[in-house]
Amino acid sequence: MRIRTQLFSFITILVLSLISSSFYLFSSEYRNFALKRLEEVGRYILEDIASESVDHLFYETFQTLGDLINTKKNLPDIEKIIIYDRNERVVTASDPSLIGEELTGCSEGITQLENELCFISKIEYSGQFLGVVQILISKERINNELLRSTGKWITLQLMILAAYLIVLFLALNRFLSPLRDMQKVAEAVSDGDFSVQVKESRSLELKRIALAMNNMSRAVLLREQQNLELKDYLINMINSISPAIFGVDRSGTIHYWNRKVNDFLNRDLSWDNDLKGKVIYALDLKFDLNQAVLEQAIKSEDTSHFENLYFYEDEELQFAEMKVFPLISEKQKGAVLLIENISEKKRYEGMMLQNEKMLTIGGMAAGMAHEINNPLSGILQNTELLNRRLFSVNTQKATIAKNFNIDLKEMEQFCHELKVPTYISYIMESCRRIGEIINNMLNFARHEDSAFSKIGIHEILEQTLILAKNDINRPKAVDFRQIEIEKEFCNEELVLYCQPQQIVQVVLNLLKNSAEAMFGTGRTPRIRIICRKDDRNVYISLEDNGSGIPEEALTNIFTPFFTTKAKGEGTGLGMFISQRIIKEIHSGDIRVESDGASYTRFTLMLPLIPGAGTSGSAEP
Repeated sequence: MRIRTQLFSFITILVLSLISSSFYLFSSEYRNFALKRLEEVGRYILEDIASESVDHLFYETFQTLGDLINTKKNLPDIEKIIIYDRNERVVTASDPSLIGEELTGCSEGITQLENELCFISKIEYSGQFLGVVQILISKERINNELLRSTGKWITLQLMILAAYLIVLFLALNRFLSPLRDMQKVAEAVSDGDFSVQVKESRSLELKRIALAMNNMSRAVLLREQQNLELKDYLINMINSISPAIFGVDRSGTIHYWNRKVNDFLNRDLSWDNDLKGKVIYALDLKFDLNQAVLEQAIKSEDTSHFENLYFYEDEELQFAEMKVFPLISEKQKGAVLLIENISEKKRYEGMMLQNEKMLTIGGMAAGMAHEINNPLSGILQNTELLNRRLFSVNTQKATIAKNFNIDLKEMEQFCHELKVPTYISYIMESCRRIGEIINNMLNFARHEDSAFSKIGIHEILEQTLILAKNDINRPKAVDFRQIEIEKEFCNEELVLYCQPQQIVQVVLNLLKNSAEAMFGTGRTPRIRIICRKDDRNVYISLEDNGSGIPEEALTNIFTPFFTTKAKGEGTGLGMFISQRIIKEIHSGDIRVESDGASYTRFTLMLPLIPGAGTSGSAEP
């Protein structure tokens, strides 16, 4: 609208200037033309009067000269006619009051007065000066004609101007309509609305401009959409990162953060705007942080690392670490703060340390087992030798007995009366049991071989039960030797292709959990082990009559570090590791069901062919 008004005003002023100039030229030319015509008329009348006045002045017949003037004074535009004698005194005039006055006011020729033209000419005859004739012609008619002509001309020009302005207004509207559309598009684009388009014009040039602006608007819209998508993607990506992120300037003022910051604040914040403009040092963090040290880290423009930050969450000790990275750009300097909960990392580190200890203890136990095996073998061999020497018959034994006057039959009877054979069998049986326990311990403690091997399922389960029966130092657990074991094994000839020690580890962990679950229930502890198979899988089920598993714990039972035991009594990794062994290493499955009060059953599903995967349900 402003462009149209300015353009319209400029063109109107220009047109008015042209009209004014043309009016000035017209009036000047018209006046000059009228004056020239009037001068020609005046000269003609002047010459006519001068020629007719010669005789009258020569003979001084002034009365007849007055008659001549009276006939001439009625001519158009004649205001005065004055005739002077040779003494330049008025002898006759159209105005009788002038008679006798002297010649004044005009010089010979034509003189322009304000409202008149003064014509003066000498009257001579044969070189003799007779007098002067003076004519005054009025300019009033010329001015009146000029005024009338000017009025008509102005009226015409005003009509032309009005028509011109109307045409100009319509033309400007038509010309500026696309420009107004372009202006609206530009304003909409500046406001972020890229959907407005310029209407096409009939003018080829404006049509090209409109097309270019529409293409520009679409290009800007596309780029804006891409920028918004990229911004949304970056925001979602940053919010998906596990560490909490703060973006601050050198003064510590917060400019950006992600949703994870709530994990380290003592109150939940709306991540949209609650932290905007706040200072990082003033935040109510869950852990203590030295403000001076953090401020120095932000301003140092070097990477800093804060470890061993701790706080309590639901009365459980949590650990955190903070890293400060310099953020340097041309417009702004600051830092990016990453805060991460490393409690699980600390637990894993503790678990790894514990694992190293267990490996060391396992190595020591293996060495001790080897050392125990040597005297144990000596005891067993000497016991067998003693048994043969006492109760077998041979020539050497008879010779020695004869030398000492000993009756071998009486001696054997004497030994039987003292139950020596029984005691010897007890010693030999105990040595064999000790050897079997040591061999199982060595097999279980031996470094695992990742290769699969063939082994009977019956052998795996029996070996696991022997290990479980010797685990007698577990507090808050039923002594395994007091548990009734019901076994329904598969065919003893059934061979499973697996990593045996890992399967032993899983079954042993389930047996230990059952022993703990049956502690203090008041019921006779009982475990039922069932082994069944189909065409593709083997199913091993372990049922107990313990206290069961609460329903809310069933969904998290395979989650790492989840435990229902008291603090310090479990790591929460047993079932997690067992699931990983069965599902990831052996391509099987493990399921659990419980009534939450008196019954729990774990079912292991292992494929007969390794890597074949599982089919169907874990229920045989």
